[in-house]
Amino acid sequence: MYRSPTPPKTFPVFGFMLVFTLFLLIGLLGGGFWLYQTNPSSSIWTSFRSKNSSSSSVISNNTKNNSTSSIPPTLVQEPKNQAVLNTSSLVDKVLPSVVSIRVKSLGNKQLLAGESAGTGYVVSEDGLVITNRHVVSQYCQASALNPIVITGLIESQKAYQMSVESIDPVDDIAILKIKNLDTKLTPLKFTDSSKLKMGSDVIAIGNALGEFRNTVTKGIISGLGRTLETEAVDECTTKQTRADGLIQTDAAINKGNSGGPLFDSEGSVVGMNTFGSDTAQSLGFAISSNTIVNALNSYKLNGVITRPRLGLISRPLDPAIKATNNWLPVDYGEIIDNPDGGIVISKDSGADKAGLRQGDIVLEVDGVKLVANNDNSNPLRREILTKQPNSEVELLIQKSTGVNRDGEYTYNPNLEKVRVKLGGITFELRAKQISN
Repeated sequence: MYRSPTPPKTFPVFGFMLVFTLFLLIGLLGGGFWLYQTNPSSSIWTSFRSKNSSSSSVISNNTKNNSTSSIPPTLVQEPKNQAVLNTSSLVDKVLPSVVSIRVKSLGNKQLLAGESAGTGYVVSEDGLVITNRHVVSQYCQASALNPIVITGLIESQKAYQMSVESIDPVDDIAILKIKNLDTKLTPLKFTDSSKLKMGSDVIAIGNALGEFRNTVTKGIISGLGRTLETEAVDECTTKQTRADGLIQTDAAINKGNSGGPLFDSEGSVVGMNTFGSDTAQSLGFAISSNTIVNALNSYKLNGVITRPRLGLISRPLDPAIKATNNWLPVDYGEIIDNPDGGIVISKDSGADKAGLRQGDIVLEVDGVKLVANNDNSNPLRREILTKQPNSEVELLIQKSTGVNRDGEYTYNPNLEKVRVKLGGITFELRAKQISN
């Protein structure tokens, strides 16, 4: 007759409890892992993503950045729960908001003569478009005999006439408006450019060479906070073109790409493509999104782009300059001086009213030490441009007491804090009534 095996004589109760507890733990861990994998909206996934995601936040009044800060969050849209997109998905998402721009002089009757081309992108539902100032610089030369027409072509192949609303007096930025818009457009979102990291992926879209619309190029961020001086003279301001706080990228930036958007991998705008190089490979530059947002907010608040103005001319100091000029008390900051011998401090400017004088050295702006380097050749300029017009700043100054017999400035050893109310500078669009 079959008999079951004889059970062990002893099996402590705690043994059953241990086995039961182990099975329970394994089940809970397995269930938790399944939840993490299949439900990315769960609290576990959200907590993990918030610590490790590259999603960018809204640009706020607290933004500190290589190029701009203290930005009222008026035209900035915060990307929410953005996911990294593959290139084709990103292009599909943003392409309807990219505008190919043509500028035509009606004084030249030939078909394609007197034309220039560039790119822009939509920043409001009612047709506000941003581009580079140099893309529409012909506009500043308009006259009754030579009116200028600006045309924008969107992805649907619909062409619109556009007007120039405002031009940035400092940066290479222009704000355009689509006329007689018959549908709502989708504005692009901006991200905080102060959060950008070297080596991050970026994608540029533009009207390459003025012929190949919506050309897509891809690369990485190669550098941040670049300063670029060119020999080109801007037709609107009649000044030599100078750009500061630029993003450097190896994404191909060709003629016609100017004014087009530079995107991060989530499809948010990190900058506006501005300069490429004919003599170097994989060397392009873009104006940072924070600088653009600053201009847009100024336009929204004032109806025109107004930038802060201190009202002086200065030169940066560094250890090399001090080594050959041992009368200088410091090896950083900027000395108020004009190497060309012209006006140093503008009459009735903020600097003038605060009592600043030639030879004074500006050491800090609102506690930020002014240190010049290869990526920031004029730290005073850059820091002032982070402020709002008509706001007050505190400068730390080494005051000059005069000039000695050798023509060298002499200084008070005690530093002085000076409050300065900034002015504002605006570019007047004289051609607006002619071409609109």
